[in-house]
Amino acid sequence: MEDCGCEVRLINEIKGRGLIATKQFKQGDVLFSEKPLVSCQFPWNEAYGYLACHHCMSPLENVLQCAARLSNNPAIELAFTELDQPPTIYPCSMCGVKYCSTECQVESYNQYHRTMCLGTTEIVEEHPLNILVEAWKKFHYPPETCSILLLVRIVATIQQSDNSDATLNEFMQFCHRVTNDKDRIVHKLLGQQFEQQIEQMRLLFINAISTEKVDHWCTPEGFRSLFALLGTNCQGIGTNAVTRWYNRVQDFLKTNTTISEEEKDRFETSIDKLYYEDFENATGSDFLDNEGSGLFKKQSLINHSCTPNAEVCFLNDNFQLSIRALKDIECEEEICISYLPPCQLEDSDREERQETLSENYLFICRCSRCETENDVMEE
Repeated sequence: MEDCGCEVRLINEIKGRGLIATKQFKQGDVLFSEKPLVSCQFPWNEAYGYLACHHCMSPLENVLQCAARLSNNPAIELAFTELDQPPTIYPCSMCGVKYCSTECQVESYNQYHRTMCLGTTEIVEEHPLNILVEAWKKFHYPPETCSILLLVRIVATIQQSDNSDATLNEFMQFCHRVTNDKDRIVHKLLGQQFEQQIEQMRLLFINAISTEKVDHWCTPEGFRSLFALLGTNCQGIGTNAVTRWYNRVQDFLKTNTTISEEEKDRFETSIDKLYYEDFENATGSDFLDNEGSGLFKKQSLINHSCTPNAEVCFLNDNFQLSIRALKDIECEEEICISYLPPCQLEDSDREERQETLSENYLFICRCSRCETENDVMEE
């Protein structure tokens, strides 16, 4: 990883490994970008009509289609829509799932879809994969954080790999502990209250896909560790045709000298109305994106801080993740991101942040902000 100006090192016994900058980065610099080892759109998100590429999650709507759906207004009008034409859609000839390009279609088929393709465009409710997904949806309602199909894609990826042992080992490098015995923490999805649902998921999972080469994940404890792998490592992915269009309009306005400042102001006012009135009233601000999650090899090595110096972003309107500097980062400084949503990071106190981090990621945060707030509480 040295070629991107970052290096994996042991930070300390409590934090374990982390990512250290081996050169200086300026605020706004992209430290690195990467595609996920595996990713998947959330099932409820897909069920509610959020159209995304089956592989890379790039939006399969143009801005007018997306805005009409999110505002529940088929007659909605927007400026500069010529900058975002409807994407070409490439369906699987066997099952009909949709892709944004032939490249995604081929990558998907070669990585996991050959194993997972249902072989028909009809909805077959009794298919084991569909039964698994429907059972998962009853267990995990929005806001979603992971998908049972991500587990299936992991297994299919291993089985279709030319070197299954190496691919399995790559996934096993992710933290997959069920508990943190030192701090007596259990992941929130794996508590005693969910034992019956987890066992049901395990049995349906075994029935939905061949478990060849991954038998160790099919025991009750092995399946819990696989669940923990997702729960503690999954990174959320969000794409949106409106965001894509807005960024294109911004680039256009920066270079076009014929557009007046008054017209630019009107455009920004229309965007505020679109988000804070049209979308908020019809859909709500929490459910605007095509949403899913993925496992990212480099990103998973970055530790959390409540005062992060870097952030996760998606600059290409698909599943490719980028790590961007929030402030200047010095050579030999640890690179840290926030595992918390922006609003919670900004507005919540130490106790609330610690509860979320312990339930989802099995650790007690000891960053400078948490230590400072703890000292104040003790005083």
